[in-house]
Amino acid sequence: MKKDNRPPLDTLACTNPHCQDHGLPGKDNLRIIREYGKHDLIRYLKCNTCKTSFSERKNTPLWNARLPEAEIASIAEHLSDKCCYKSSARLTKHSKNTVKHYAKRIGYHARDVHD
Repeated sequence: MKKDNRPPLDTLACTNPHCQDHGLPGKDNLRIIREYGKHDLIRYLKCNTCKTSFSERKNTPLWNARLPEAEIASIAEHLSDKCCYKSSARLTKHSKNTVKHYAKRIGYHARDVHD
């Protein structure tokens, strides 16, 4: 993922459930504190309303992920094509446990989004 492909700040929202701007994108309340990760691809943000700092990946399956984004997307794609854990592991060249781990993370996130 290149820096140009990151979502614009106005599409992101505060992750603090006690903030009045929680979950409301486009409020112009977020600012970038720093960038981190390999090639500085991940932004660390601060909400000007509640002063909470958080990663732009907070509350997503990519938060604290050890694998590159493209590899997690590949695992998700194979699982969505109805491949089993073993087949997905073989196709993505990761262990079955790694595939299960990310399947859980992706599943929990999907459940929360649908709720």
